Amino acid sequence: MKITYQILPLFLVAALPMRAAVNRAISIQAPTEAAAGSTVSITVNASTDASDGEQIGFFHAEYSIDEGLTWTQFCSAEKSGAELSRKVSFAANARGGKAIVRVRGAFRGGVAGDVDYRGASIQWSDSWQKWRWPPAKYAVIRVAAPPKRAAVNRAISIQAPAEAAAGSTVSVTVNASTEASDGEQIGFLHAEYSIDEGKTWTQLCYAEKSGAELSRQAIFAVNAKGGKAIVRVRGAFRGGVAGDVDYKGGAIQWSDSWQNWRSPAAKYAIIYVSNLSVAALPKRAAVNRAISIQAPAEAAAGNTVSVTVNASTDASDGEQIGLLHAEYSTDDGMTWTQFCYAEKSGAKLSRKVSFAVNAKGGKAIVRVRCAFRGGVAGDVDYKGGAIQWSDSWQNWRSPPTKYATIYSPKS
Repeated sequence: MKITYQILPLFLVAALPMRAAVNRAISIQAPTEAAAGSTVSITVNASTDASDGEQIGFFHAEYSIDEGLTWTQFCSAEKSGAELSRKVSFAANARGGKAIVRVRGAFRGGVAGDVDYRGASIQWSDSWQKWRWPPAKYAVIRVAAPPKRAAVNRAISIQAPAEAAAGSTVSVTVNASTEASDGEQIGFLHAEYSIDEGKTWTQLCYAEKSGAELSRQAIFAVNAKGGKAIVRVRGAFRGGVAGDVDYKGGAIQWSDSWQNWRSPAAKYAIIYVSNLSVAALPKRAAVNRAISIQAPAEAAAGNTVSVTVNASTDASDGEQIGLLHAEYSTDDGMTWTQFCYAEKSGAKLSRKVSFAVNAKGGKAIVRVRCAFRGGVAGDVDYKGGAIQWSDSWQNWRSPPTKYATIYSPKS
């Protein structure tokens, strides 16, 4: 009897049927490349051929158009039988980069328990929660950067006399234009003048949706007591790919520079009013002042670039380059390195620097600011406006500042 007891279990084990291998799968059907801003279609699938009641217990899928910074869910299914397929379409990032699709699946209800597509037990608080492989799978769609947009010429200007006799009548014209071919137009053009040096203002233009070109004229009498008359204009271009921009192409800061009539989006003209008659006013020769930055538009990541900054004035009344400051940044403006700090530098000045752009790519930025001094005009910027020391000078705004950007492809 003892011998029979030992042999019988062996006989029963030999008689057990072999369990057939189970084929489980999750997959992502997605293109490998797409054009910036184009629509892509994605299909995710899950399946099991287990015959013991196993089904797709959970199936989650998401996509990201910003290289994984944010995710959009398009499938969260439970108890979905032996087969499941879901499809989604979305627009790739208009700036290029990578779109990512991820999917995770848990199979349950069969003899194997809760398993991934390879048959291993689901690690709920580890690989499942963290979207790791397995049970997750990923697909990457490389999105080509859009072609470089042709430079758009936008302009606002003021035509006004430099001088006028007290109480005389002056004629002023403000203009705005854009050459964009993508539907952009002059969204807003506002213009005002003041005959009391900016204490009060009179509107001379308030235009909206004005097409590609606009011109407005005003005639007014300047102050009989002399002083300064001021004309100011601000313009916002809109309706094109660039969005709401100023004449330099920068996004309009509605609650900051726009509201406060700062440049850009604003420009000013000053009319000096003398108590002398017009005939008695001596004609002041126009002064050409300039600052510039010579820099490449692009450079390979890690390469060395050479940059030159220049300043000049042709005034003949003793005016010179009072202050010239220049800096560069290799980390998109987070930190700055000074390479020029000059004072009382005569009528012309040039400074050169060489530096390596960021090895990771991005933007290198060069900025220069200049104050001309020592002449009749006083301390002025390259446009002839009085230096605002605690405002545009201190904050490196234009004028008196100019910027140049060197683009490097990101590695």
